Amino acid sequence: MVVILSSCCKGAWEIAVIEVSYPNITTSSTLKAIRTERNNLNAIVDTIFLRELNSQNSFSALIEFDDNPFNYIIYIDSTIYMDTISDMTYDRVGCSDDIENFQYKFNGLHSTSKFQTITE
Repeated sequence: MVVILSSCCKGAWEIAVIEVSYPNITTSSTLKAIRTERNNLNAIVDTIFLRELNSQNSFSALIEFDDNPFNYIIYIDSTIYMDTISDMTYDRVGCSDDIENFQYKFNGLHSTSKFQTITE
């Protein structure tokens, strides 16, 4: 017996995105992230480059998260800026391009915002 499962979902799916903005930065800087296991900020998976922050992008970056996202410790090289994005969850709405119930913890505080302005 052969079972064939098909999906109505074709093409690109929307992903969860948070825009981070650093209004107090005035020189070009490198935004990176230490990615950790979902349930353990001490279990480092890898370190990734996110974006060069500069005046052309208003010192802002979009951070994209796939399904079952890692926790992120985001930081800017050679600065004291370091923040955590953890415990992210969201629901896909069928085969549409939408996500619902988007939530996460930013520095341990519950958030549903897709924007974070980081001033310290």
